[in-house]
Amino acid sequence: MSEVEGLEDIDSILSKSIALQRNRLETLGIVSAISLVMAAAWYVWPGIDGRAEFLPRFGPGIILMVLALAMQDFVDYGPKHRSRLGSLAAAAWAPMLLLGVTSFDAELETSVRLGHGLLGLIGLSCYLFSTSVLTGSLQAVRFRGLVQLLGATSATALLLSNLSEGVVMLTSSGICVLAFGVALFDIFGKDPDREARKKFKQLRDSLELRILELRAKGIQVDQAASLLQNAIEVGYTDPSEAMTILHLAEDDIERTLAMSSDITDIREDAAKAVSEADDIAPTAKKAMRLLTQGDREMELGSLRDAEMLFRKAKTHAG
Repeated sequence: MSEVEGLEDIDSILSKSIALQRNRLETLGIVSAISLVMAAAWYVWPGIDGRAEFLPRFGPGIILMVLALAMQDFVDYGPKHRSRLGSLAAAAWAPMLLLGVTSFDAELETSVRLGHGLLGLIGLSCYLFSTSVLTGSLQAVRFRGLVQLLGATSATALLLSNLSEGVVMLTSSGICVLAFGVALFDIFGKDPDREARKKFKQLRDSLELRILELRAKGIQVDQAASLLQNAIEVGYTDPSEAMTILHLAEDDIERTLAMSSDITDIREDAAKAVSEADDIAPTAKKAMRLLTQGDREMELGSLRDAEMLFRKAKTHAG
């Protein structure tokens, strides 16, 4: 009893610790979000008030606001939150890199150039983060490409709305071209699992045809058909796992065929024994009922259950 109470105390302490940590993270997230909103307002206000150019300050201000909205996802950081953050990073890295290029402008103050340089580093971090999160399947890579296409378009709009000269202009143009290239490569690039998908398709088609032929002959292969359906569901996203499932379906078909040939002999022996027992003791009907149940299971495709019933019928008949 004391051990159970001790375990309950440990669970209670762990729950309280997790709840306390969760509250601290939520508080930190709220404070960080408010700080980012205030920083964005402080940075953009001179442009709104007319004391500075609006467009150069508008981009970083929007980025700070978006980061403030994303703080809750950093706190929770579940699968859905990682996907949202990855999408945000994929769309943001090109504009941030473009803003970071302004650090090469020698006419700006050192502090301003340093700030733009930090934005460039954040853009690079966003690119690395998006490629690590939005990966693994063909759909994820293509979705990442579509989001990056949006980011490349935004970066191009920023470039055209605030034209520069010299090295800044060349570097900014290169970033836009690079962003479009990366996005298009993710959307239309070569599928790394193309060969695996091709093999999966060939094996899937052959198994589908074989199952149809076996069913036409009256052989029940429901388990193999179920495995085939599961393989089709995961084949597009994970062809290697789908191939494993298809091989299991093949093995099940082979076992079913082997058992079909064996169970015919088992059924004949059981039927012979039941017939002989019926001649000796016509009132003993249990063996006949077991034989009938075995026939029903065999018709339904449950060959293992049918084999067990046939053997029981033979045992009772003997």
